[in-house]
Amino acid sequence: MSFDDLAFAHVFSTELRAANKATEANFVLFKQFDEGRNDFTGEATLETLKTFVDKNSFPTVMPFNDRAIAKVF
Repeated sequence: MSFDDLAFAHVFSTELRAANKATEANFVLFKQFDEGRNDFTGEATLETLKTFVDKNSFPTVMPFNDRAIAKVF
């Protein structure tokens, strides 16, 4: 599983966190489709975060392209 085509950021700003309704220990996935954002809840381990990103980084309806091929097959 690779996320080379996704951008990740770590935010220290309390103002930015407050503006996005995120807690200090919160992981948020922002996206430009479906609901626009997903908030991670649960124990943050490498496997649970990988599963969270993999599950939520694809739109419900997607074009059939190279990235979608790996998800579909």
